[in-house]
Amino acid sequence: MNRTIVYATLTAVLAAAYFGLSVGLGTLVPLSEGSPLVVAFSTLVVVALFRPLRERIQSLIDQRFYRSKYNAALVVEGFETRLRHGTDLNAPTTDLCGVVFEAIRPAHVSLWTPTEAESGRESA
Repeated sequence: MNRTIVYATLTAVLAAAYFGLSVGLGTLVPLSEGSPLVVAFSTLVVVALFRPLRERIQSLIDQRFYRSKYNAALVVEGFETRLRHGTDLNAPTTDLCGVVFEAIRPAHVSLWTPTEAESGRESA
């Protein structure tokens, strides 16, 4: 259902953009009515808009109709940012359980970390 809503909306927006560009450029440049250059330019613009529009529409649909999925994506994105910019090596392990709980809402969360002996990296 989610994909149907996203792609139906995306198709309508891109069709309107293509039609608007084709007709708009055809009226602005009278010599180019039905010109292959206008059609090619309109097609290239629509192709360039496809991915950013799809992502934006997907985000809006998730935010409006699939709130838990949207919230989970935000939680994981925030955790990724903290991992990328963090320097404390112990913080990710303590933060991971909280992120999993916020994103998925399981009944129980636990994190197993192997000891040095279990991982095969015994210190001398």
